[in-house]
Amino acid sequence: MNNESNQSNLNNTNIAPSGNISTSTPVTPVVQNGIPQPTAVAPMQNDSLQNVQNQVPTNSEVPSTTTNQPGSDYVPPSKGKVFFMFFCFALLIGFVIFLPNITEMIHKYQSGNNQKPVEEIVDGKLTCTLEKSTDVFDLNYTAIFSYTNSKLEKISLTTTTKGDISKDSDQLDELAEKCSLLEKSVEDIDEVTIRCNYTDGQLEEKQSFSLGTLDYKKLDSAFSEAGGTVPNYHYGDSISSIEKEMNASGYTCNRSAE
Repeated sequence: MNNESNQSNLNNTNIAPSGNISTSTPVTPVVQNGIPQPTAVAPMQNDSLQNVQNQVPTNSEVPSTTTNQPGSDYVPPSKGKVFFMFFCFALLIGFVIFLPNITEMIHKYQSGNNQKPVEEIVDGKLTCTLEKSTDVFDLNYTAIFSYTNSKLEKISLTTTTKGDISKDSDQLDELAEKCSLLEKSVEDIDEVTIRCNYTDGQLEEKQSFSLGTLDYKKLDSAFSEAGGTVPNYHYGDSISSIEKEMNASGYTCNRSAE
């Protein structure tokens, strides 16, 4: 009874082999007195052995188990390299900022042989002009400074006032009357000449001063009575200084020879 039960259990535990592993016939174990006896295992066929050998990776296919620790071979850059990198970066920024100046210097250097030195005119005239407008008039100013050896000698001032002949006639009349008073006030001063030219809608006033022998006290007295303004220049003033002042006041100045 027991032998039959054990035999039945052993038969139930047999597992069908996979077709990929072996094609040999399974061996039934021998049981004696209820104890399974070892049985000889049939040798594996050549085809099965060859398949197993093909599935075992060779040494050349076995992945390396050696691990490289990240950063184990990292060497930080030296201080000299870091400094050189920042120096190059600063040099690049400076080059971009000063590129216009560098370009201008290159152009000057390339055309230096073709440029003639500008000779300063020490004897001649400095002509300065200015145009401006108010709510009523359009004004044009012209100042001519005659000089010798870069020293001021004479001044000629011309002011042109333009307005609307119908709307601004009253104000133009007042300006023309003032100009006439100035003209009469300096009749006995040989170094000063004032001329007024009044036409429809326009007044032109010309003043000229010979500064060599001009009596400024006498001129101040005459202008104060007529409401004029004495020029703030004197004989021998530097023409270069006058040019700088006129340019700073918005005038456009140019020098010319006599």
